[in-house]
This record gives sequence, structure tokens and C-alpha cells, in this order.
Amino acid sequence: MRWSTRSETGKKKQKAMRALFCFLSLGFLIGLSNCLGLSVFANLYNIETDVAGGIAATSDGNVWFISAADEISKLAVDGSITAYTYTPTSVGLAGPLIVGPDGNLWTSSYDDSEIIMMTTSGVFSQYTTAGGCVSLTNGPDGNLWFVDQGTSKIGKITTTGTITEYSIT
Repeated sequence: MRWSTRSETGKKKQKAMRALFCFLSLGFLIGLSNCLGLSVFANLYNIETDVAGGIAATSDGNVWFISAADEISKLAVDGSITAYTYTPTSVGLAGPLIVGPDGNLWTSSYDDSEIIMMTTSGVFSQYTTAGGCVSLTNGPDGNLWFVDQGTSKIGKITTTGTITEYSIT
């Protein structure tokens, strides 16, 4: 039997960081913003999540994930987890969760009428779309682009929150 002075929490953190390194090395973590991706992630790290939302990694090595309908959590490089609570005017956070060109985290709401931005220090801003934001991605022009399902339009949002929509019909 091998004896260790490391606490159970320390062992979990080390295991989580080792698994995170493997994920990053294999290139699977970035872009795993679907329900299965977060479920696998949560199970690997023994993290309880109420919703299967998005997951994203920032350039500083931290991993962010939607951990509840009103919460985005950060798994820091040192293994600590910090939760940031969003006070929604809509139903709550839905994902995907992406890192925008500005380094902030971006997602959408359950009722799909809002795009939500969160700084890495936990400050939230919300922007209302005309219909329903069902997808969100970074564009080559430094803006974020989305599908506005309720209006059959493609939309872009600048990192300062200006929304422009284009008809696709």
C-alpha cells in the first residue's frame, strides 16, 4: 500500500489537472460545447452540474463551463473551482459557451432571445436579439455570429454589443 500525505481534495485536483492536460493535448476540449461534451467533462472531474451547457478554455489555461441554469464556473489551473452567478431576466443560460475575440465568455439564454457576455472577472452583460439565438461562433472579422432562428436571419454582434442581422431568405 502506498502512503501519501496529500489530501483527497488535493488528489482530485491533481487528477483533474492531469485529465485536463490530456484533453488539451488531444485537442478535444476546445469546441466541446455540446451536452455530451460537458457530461463527459463533469464526470471526469467529479463535478456536479445541473445543466449540460457549454464548455470553453481561455488562453490563461482556465476551463469555463455552464454549471447551472444561472451559473458559469471556472476550473482554474491550480484545480480550484469558482462559480459566477448570473441573475437572468430570461430563463437562464443555455450554451454554447465560447471565448470571444475580446477574451470574454459568450453564451445564450434558454429562451434564446438573449446573448450573454461574461468577463473573466464575473461581470455579466446581456444583449437582446430579435428572435432566437440558437448558435454562436467567432467570425474572422472580430465579431461573434449567430443564427436568429425566430427571424430566419444570420446575426452578428460586436464585442461592444451592437447587433446587426441579415436576411437569409
